[in-house]
Amino acid sequence: MYNKYLPIFIEVTNAGSFSKASERLYISVPAVIKQINHLEDDLDIKLFHRTHTGLTLTKEGQFIYEKAQYIIEFSNITLQQARDIYNHRINDISIGVSQLRHFNPFIDLIKKLKSNYPDFNMNVINFNDQRDEFESLLDQLGKNIDCFFGIYSSSNFRHRASIYHICDYNICLAISINNPLSSKDKITFDDLKGHKIIMVERGDTSYIDDIRDMIEREYPEIEIMNVPAYDIDTFNLCNSINGIMISVDLWNKVHPLLVNVPLDTEFTVPYGLIYPLNPSKKVKKFVESFEKELENTRL
Repeated sequence: MYNKYLPIFIEVTNAGSFSKASERLYISVPAVIKQINHLEDDLDIKLFHRTHTGLTLTKEGQFIYEKAQYIIEFSNITLQQARDIYNHRINDISIGVSQLRHFNPFIDLIKKLKSNYPDFNMNVINFNDQRDEFESLLDQLGKNIDCFFGIYSSSNFRHRASIYHICDYNICLAISINNPLSSKDKITFDDLKGHKIIMVERGDTSYIDDIRDMIEREYPEIEIMNVPAYDIDTFNLCNSINGIMISVDLWNKVHPLLVNVPLDTEFTVPYGLIYPLNPSKKVKKFVESFEKELENTRL
């Protein structure tokens, strides 16, 4: 039952008259009386007996007076707690993670970042790599999820997100353990002659398109199997047909029945921190802080 006129009521009660309360509050007597009248109207309770000799509290007024200071203190504490929650929330950073998009190689740096910038509260939110869900994530980036780490060569990212480049990962081949090539330490394109290789369809990823162009031009004996996008189903498909798929060393533990074998090529794919095109202040600060910590690590 907090009311903005309660502090005036307490002052009037303590002073014993409107005039003395007026002097203490540095407002006119009519203004004091008007606010007490408002309070009585709001509560529908008569608080004072008013006589020419002064003011005395009614029984109801005495009860309100005894509780009013507690009410004010409780309200102030509640308001401060709400502000604390808000101040904490506005520094929350929600980092999306999935089987294909995670920050495992930089987990020590993230821990250091948290240590050096304790005002960041980092929440990890799992999401699905299925194409529809990932498309939705990109469209809603900055709402439930502020940022995520991952390979960003796909055309999906174009004009849809900001990217801070971190490093480049070598192209590998994810190979079913039942495929004879899985035992090799390194695979050449000559080794792939007569084999079928899974890769994302043309137009999705420029870096993969470069590999496709080279295969079609120089290694027509390699059969290409197109998939619309990479998700866990792609890895399951590769395993089910004892196949081979274009991968990166970052994904070496995505599927337990596939092994990652380096491909003898200089092709690489970029990896970075992906965040909204129009990031909030907290996200900008997080990206800047991450960049600073990464640069310090590289020195």
